[in-house]
Amino acid sequence: MYVHFLVVIGDTRKYLSCLITLKCKVDQESGLATNELEEKAVKWCNSVAPGSNPVTIEDFKQKKLLQKAIQKGLERANKITKANPCKVQKFTILPEELSVQGGELGPTLTLKRHAITTKYQNLIYKLYFNY
Repeated sequence: MYVHFLVVIGDTRKYLSCLITLKCKVDQESGLATNELEEKAVKWCNSVAPGSNPVTIEDFKQKKLLQKAIQKGLERANKITKANPCKVQKFTILPEELSVQGGELGPTLTLKRHAITTKYQNLIYKLYFNY
């Protein structure tokens, strides 16, 4: 799998969920990540869902088989976990990679949880209150 970052959310919540970013190409001039998937990520997607050929993160999110592949990976990880509160119940794919320029990462690429939860609060809300 070509996941770049996985941020677990769950403090003061009923269950754990996670935000996932996929590995994307970097613009050579600006040094910023684009929303275009890396070639290796596209190859992996085609191995899981032949003919899917996702180019962008949005393409990836529209393919049910690719979403199921991530779900299966989470289920494998959850089998290792002994306690139910430690199991990830839901996930979402973020529309862009986390970055220093976006304010979600520090200069040493450490996650800034407060910035991430603030920026993606609507997506997090949908994970817990999806009506």
